[in-house]
Amino acid sequence: MSNQPPIEVPQGAIRLNTDSQRLEFFAQDRWYEMATDLSSTATTSTRGLVALDEQSASAAIDYHSMTTAGNAVDFGDLLDTVGAGGFFSSATRAIRVGGVTSYPGTFTNRIDFITIATAGDATEYGDLASTTRRGLMSGGNATRGIVAGGATPTYTATQTTIDFVTIDSAGNTSSFGDLSSNSSLNGSSQIGNATRGIFGPIGSNSGSLQNRIDFITIASTGDSTDFGDLSSARGNTQNASNSVRGVITGGTPSQEGDFITIASTGNASNFGELIDTTQESSGASSPIRGIFVTGAPNQHDHLEATEFATTGRNREFGDLTTARNHNCSVSNCHGGLG
Repeated sequence: MSNQPPIEVPQGAIRLNTDSQRLEFFAQDRWYEMATDLSSTATTSTRGLVALDEQSASAAIDYHSMTTAGNAVDFGDLLDTVGAGGFFSSATRAIRVGGVTSYPGTFTNRIDFITIATAGDATEYGDLASTTRRGLMSGGNATRGIVAGGATPTYTATQTTIDFVTIDSAGNTSSFGDLSSNSSLNGSSQIGNATRGIFGPIGSNSGSLQNRIDFITIASTGDSTDFGDLSSARGNTQNASNSVRGVITGGTPSQEGDFITIASTGNASNFGELIDTTQESSGASSPIRGIFVTGAPNQHDHLEATEFATTGRNREFGDLTTARNHNCSVSNCHGGLG
């Protein structure tokens, strides 16, 4: 591959060099190699997880490779048949927080976790201390997991509360701060880097489309701060990011995608589009791509991939073992671990 980039490549862009099978980043007018080996196709090293299904009352967890296209396979089960919860991860653990255990039905404050490298059922972790909630936004880095907003006791977004846990230490959540507005996201996707967690669209629920994006500094506590705006108002988006660029795509009523540069603040720019017009679903991330769960309304059973370093239409990646609505996704290689 040429070391000379096209003129439009932004500072901080990341690409996969298909000759060397190494990740590279762009700075000071040239590409530099990153100390990351993508030659292995083992799914334990770059693994995405998809769980939660509100309408089908499923506890099943699927997993798939973030590196190699292909269908997902069965991982194990959560402790509850639950949907629309929070889902975040470190490089070793994925943690589910809250959700609704039947449709329409009972909201829960239960937290459980799985060890990403080892297929099997979830284990009890603790409780969401503030209140039972569904439709939580989530994120975090290698140390802390964050959940924010949500709905209780009805499906209308009522919550601004931000809670956190230390991922390696089982227990109940602690208070972090508040979002700028009550918000709910029917499908939880982690977005941010090791320093910042990004939430959006803020203020959205089933009856209100919004374009505001908020951020927090993960290592501290406090209320969220305005980041900027999406290109259009929407709700129930699918989000993904590496440590440089975040993509917010789909949702009501669009299949269009926007991107932001996580380290700065400002309005989003157009990125590309999903193959399927999808809402109330989720995305997972690796350093080079986002994998989104898509499909017809209430039938989210496809995996689509987008490359963070480029813009344009997504490509097909594989299928889930079964269709899921109000699902959540995480990975062991997302932007918060960069």
